Amino acid sequence: MKNSTDQSEPQTTHYAPTAEEAKQNGTEENVSSKKLKGAVEKTGNMFEHYLEPDVLYVVTTNGYIKNDGSLVMGRGVAKYAANLHPDLPHILGDLVATHGNIPFLLPYNFVSLPVKHHWREKADINLIVDSLRFLTDLLIVYGQPGVSLYMPRPGCGNGGLEWPFVKEQIRPYISELWVETGMVTTIWNYG
Repeated sequence: MKNSTDQSEPQTTHYAPTAEEAKQNGTEENVSSKKLKGAVEKTGNMFEHYLEPDVLYVVTTNGYIKNDGSLVMGRGVAKYAANLHPDLPHILGDLVATHGNIPFLLPYNFVSLPVKHHWREKADINLIVDSLRFLTDLLIVYGQPGVSLYMPRPGCGNGGLEWPFVKEQIRPYISELWVETGMVTTIWNYG
């Protein structure tokens, strides 16, 4: 097996508080009650609405490529997307092997959003922020008017991060996407 992640670059680390720490220091309620400009938060399964017209579906991913050339897509939103379209792990594996662990516009109205370097690791908030910044730029250039984005809470389910912390980190990019394109992001909580 090969890992397509280059670990040689220095990484800035953001501390992600646990839910208990956020409750203790009083930030959970304050942070989570702030609304995201250009976003709607819903609870449920975004794939119940799959193939709605004019919707792009964000698939959170990692950068680990298996021996057969496919990307590991064994849990959460990635697994659901791979079950819908069994060729998706190979498509993403080829793209990640060629271009690195970055977001891609994909077939089937999917876009990838890397949240982990390796599938076994906890989600990396720096990677999420970099990925969302890249994806925002990509959608500003290549997005189509009237299209909206359905996205899970990146890095929160199987990634192990807490939503209030992630929400504050991604806020500028969700807002920029809305301001620049009019694209509304629906963020899904699977809770």
